[in-house]
Amino acid sequence: MSEWITVAKAGEIAPGGHRVVDADGAHIAVFNLGGKYYAIEDVCTHDGGELAGGCVIGEEIESHWSGNGAAGLRTSRVVSGSSAGRRDPGAR
Repeated sequence: MSEWITVAKAGEIAPGGHRVVDADGAHIAVFNLGGKYYAIEDVCTHDGGELAGGCVIGEEIESHWSGNGAAGLRTSRVVSGSSAGRRDPGAR
């Protein structure tokens, strides 16, 4: 996907909140962390489950399906778990 897709107006996703949107068949989770927005494919690299329901701590989200890993929302890198260091190819 090479074009921008509008997912919400400023303020529609509250600080600390998120929204999952469909972008050309991919589920993208958009997070508002302190007024900055981050988007990442809503797929855990460990088990393929969704990320959006996980616990956000700082700039990381922990997989709620396996509890075996966390991804950096700002960097889109897996920061712990079996896929640590791997970049989510769906993130921007």
